[in-house]
Amino acid sequence: MDTTLRKRIFAATREKILPEWRQELAANANGHLDEKVLLGGARMDVTATTLKFKAAQSKKKMSGGASPADIGHAVEFGAPWRRAEVSATSNRGKRYTYTRTLNKQFKPRRSKGHVAYPAIGRLVPRFASLWVGITIKTMYDALERKL
Repeated sequence: MDTTLRKRIFAATREKILPEWRQELAANANGHLDEKVLLGGARMDVTATTLKFKAAQSKKKMSGGASPADIGHAVEFGAPWRRAEVSATSNRGKRYTYTRTLNKQFKPRRSKGHVAYPAIGRLVPRFASLWVGITIKTMYDALERKL
């Protein structure tokens, strides 16, 4: 396929599909952490054979020091909650231990994902037909010399 035609197909694909991908991620987000992390860096790569949908790709640090790319996996797939014994010293110098639950800010583990995977599962049929339509229309316009 001609490179200019391929570039037009890729540009039209990004223009039409990327906003829907971001909109579906926003609709599936269950709270501020999901929105901040997964929508931060929601992208899409287009090649001649595939569409790659990405979420949490931003490297920009959020408040607290972590970037969406650092914690995106834990936000999407959850993290195992675990208990830890913590030793501390009171103001008067007395030592004591207490139990603390770690990773509680993340949802429980789920291999099928919480936000992005279910969203893409619903959108794949629509995106596939849209991509085929964009490709056929662009090629038709090129044959008719409209481009």
